[in-house]
Amino acid sequence: MMSGHLYAKGKMCIVMSGLPGRGKTNRSERIKRYMNWLGVKARVFHLADYRRAMLGPGFKLTLEYHLNNSPDSPREHVKTECVNDIMQFYADGGEVAIYDAINGTIAERNSIRDILSSKDIQCLFVESLVTDAAVLARNISEVGVTSPDYIGRNSKESFEHYVKYIESLMEHYEPITEEGLQCIKLVNDGEQCVVNNGPLGYLLNRVLMFLLNSRRRSGSLFFARAGAVEFQDSNFNGDLDLSPRGQMYAATLSNTVMGYVSSKQIDRMDYKMDLAKLKTVADHRSLVFASAAPSAVQSVVPSVVPSRQHSRQGSRSHSRSGSRRQSLSNEPPLLIWTSTRRRSEQTSKPLRDAGVPVISKSLLSQLNPGDAAPYIHNKAALMEHFPSEYEAYLKDQYHYRFPRGESYQDVAVRLEPIMMEIERTQTNLLVICQESVLKVLYGYIMGLTSEEIPNLEFPYDQIVEVMPHGYSNLVVHIPLAGVAPDGGVDLPRFTN
Repeated sequence: MMSGHLYAKGKMCIVMSGLPGRGKTNRSERIKRYMNWLGVKARVFHLADYRRAMLGPGFKLTLEYHLNNSPDSPREHVKTECVNDIMQFYADGGEVAIYDAINGTIAERNSIRDILSSKDIQCLFVESLVTDAAVLARNISEVGVTSPDYIGRNSKESFEHYVKYIESLMEHYEPITEEGLQCIKLVNDGEQCVVNNGPLGYLLNRVLMFLLNSRRRSGSLFFARAGAVEFQDSNFNGDLDLSPRGQMYAATLSNTVMGYVSSKQIDRMDYKMDLAKLKTVADHRSLVFASAAPSAVQSVVPSVVPSRQHSRQGSRSHSRSGSRRQSLSNEPPLLIWTSTRRRSEQTSKPLRDAGVPVISKSLLSQLNPGDAAPYIHNKAALMEHFPSEYEAYLKDQYHYRFPRGESYQDVAVRLEPIMMEIERTQTNLLVICQESVLKVLYGYIMGLTSEEIPNLEFPYDQIVEVMPHGYSNLVVHIPLAGVAPDGGVDLPRFTN
């Protein structure tokens, strides 16, 4: 991505804080992905990764490891190595470092703040609290499945060890109470948000906006091409119907998606967990407002989206959170988004006829190739009519736009509301649109670079599924039986 100098004034560090099982690592990765998409050079530094690398994968986590803060202790060596890498990241031109660790004592937080302040690095603490045992169960289930610390262990063993580990740390965890810290407290994955010592500035306000909209996804995200049309149309504004082959593709897509979603069995370990036991390792509601006197609390936002009405009391969040949980439980098992082009809407018609909710969004319209549209399918013709432009495009395919057209970066900026809505959506979501838009959306979800996005391919003969996990996204390619990879004729697509 391009430099984020338009957004970032100096260097910043986002310091995560919270007990294990609070979703810090997942949230760190999502913040990094959003920062990179904005064009800001951001990187996550997971202290647990440094511990595994320096002490070995077989090192057992104990309370003594966390409490021993002597200069020669293993944990202090690990922290020093991590902080040194953070400083090297800034020296190499990095702009936003995200420090993912428990940071569970006042002394630890003051130490990292002092180190950053001495280097003139702005510091924002993000504390993750979980008071809901069901949210904690989901977080722990993802850790048991995906954490490198639990490779080779069964689910029950992982769960029991992890809960004991949290129990051992609880009495030693000190919630953020320092009035001098800039801090965002997030409760139950964004059910409630408290901002302390604002204003945060432009870029960190963008982080706040993202956190207010971002939710830990429980459903999969599916990507599929809109069906083929009868012939190529050099007019970008042309809106053609599906060809017979495209209609067959739409029927196959519908049958495959419906069958896959209905038969997919997800091992939800939280169904097997003892929620009463988890309540003993959940945070107390009183910690939400322990950070400061009322005068220091800038805003309390008990909403899924940012609100202009700020409350200094937490009572409003209880009714909002209850309605939010009810609305999430009423979400359909599958939701379809399409562009407003006929080919996209017609591709979704078999699914709509089967009762699946379909929403058309104009922001999902394909990349506009501008004056190059008549030649976009023919490399030789494109080079003949736009030789200098084509050469410039090859040098920077993500940022370059043909005359009167759009670049992939333009599409990304246009899609920001769509990306925010994807972050909020909890159910399975299938996006049907042209390949240029799929590239940008997939690139955002997977955290790809601007060099990688233009070269992505989405063949017609498969659906791409992205499954959320605590430490990474997993990708599955679902074949569409009987569909050719080219699917017929597609509209504007850059080839080189």
